[in-house]
Amino acid sequence: ARKPDDLRKWLKGKSVDELAALISEIAGRQPEIREELTYKARMATGSASALVKTVSKEIDRATSKPGWQDHWSDEGFTPDYSRVRSGLSKLLDAGHSDEVIRLGEKLFRQGMEQVRQSEDEGETACGLANALEVVFKALEVCSLPDVDKLEYAVNLQLEDDYDLTSGLQDFWDKEFSKADWSVLADRLLDRLDKIKELGTDADSFHSNYRRNALTNTIIHALSMAGRDDEIIPLCIREADRTFSYERLVNQLYRAGRIGEAEEWIRKGISATEKK
Repeated sequence: ARKPDDLRKWLKGKSVDELAALISEIAGRQPEIREELTYKARMATGSASALVKTVSKEIDRATSKPGWQDHWSDEGFTPDYSRVRSGLSKLLDAGHSDEVIRLGEKLFRQGMEQVRQSEDEGETACGLANALEVVFKALEVCSLPDVDKLEYAVNLQLEDDYDLTSGLQDFWDKEFSKADWSVLADRLLDRLDKIKELGTDADSFHSNYRRNALTNTIIHALSMAGRDDEIIPLCIREADRTFSYERLVNQLYRAGRIGEAEEWIRKGISATEKK
């Protein structure tokens, strides 16, 4: 076998045409090399539309198969999100943050389904979360109005079952106006009112969990908007519906309404003791 220095010297002695022919021949025999070179060629184009199309295909490729690990045989498969992340980063660096946001919705939706089907120790979720960090950076600088940015982030967090959105912390650390928080609260309240009545027994736990998560987000938005007087009435309305008595009791306790808190403690015990 040639030493690395000998190989480099041999390659340097080849013409551009000879190198191109050699690489094409190797790529023809090695699908992974061909895919990597094709990706690099597409990413080298300056066209935003071409970059978006390339990254979209990479998202399809990365999310096409669930991850799995068999620790008995030391075998497994972990989806590779490196090209997705580098592609999104190139779009963001080129000033195409809005395109990154749109691709981010596809990445999150398909990636969530992939993680749901995966049987590993979280490697697939970590790869996906790492790529999503670029989307979260784009959210801070994209052209969406601030209230739409807030709703975009909230939607991701409400759908996130695998801690994929922990990278949103920098976004939440930004300051938003009370007016934007108020509009967000109204949008979410409208969404809450449109949710169908809950089922019973088998399907009620999941429905309650989703509804409570939305209600908790509304409470936070109302607080940030300075509409604290609406929080306890909302908690009272939801308490019997989703068995969220503890949340209501805590709100009443913090407001100094101790007698009402004790009354709702008794109601909560009575309503839930059989379960």
